[in-house]
Amino acid sequence: MAISPYTILEIEDIETNTEKEVHPSMTYEFNFDIGEFTENIIDEIDALRQFIRKAISTTRLKYLIYDQQYGCELTDLIALDLKPNLLASEIERVIKEALIYDERIKDVTEFIIDYINDQFHVTFKVITNTGTIIAEEVIS
Repeated sequence: MAISPYTILEIEDIETNTEKEVHPSMTYEFNFDIGEFTENIIDEIDALRQFIRKAISTTRLKYLIYDQQYGCELTDLIALDLKPNLLASEIERVIKEALIYDERIKDVTEFIIDYINDQFHVTFKVITNTGTIIAEEVIS
């Protein structure tokens, strides 16, 4: 069927795909203790947990291998030596920005930020697109 300005298409004739395509999350496991990937393959929640930890611990724009969205400005933020109250609100913002762009993550919520012995202890929940809730903790 040729389409011209005079052709009237019925709604049924137009195919639309409104579902977002989600890519598999299989990846190699990263050993954070030695800073290297292992031969083990992880998927789904384990892969997402690894992404969360790695994205937060990687300084944004520092490594050319990552795009501009990957990573977090947490280290740079803490180096600014801001007052704890201001720093706490900024910590929440940079962690959320580091994670929310991933297609598997729907939201990052319920931040609890404590300042203990010159360190920030941050706990938060990551809500996935499948409804799974992952609790995470960061100490800086």
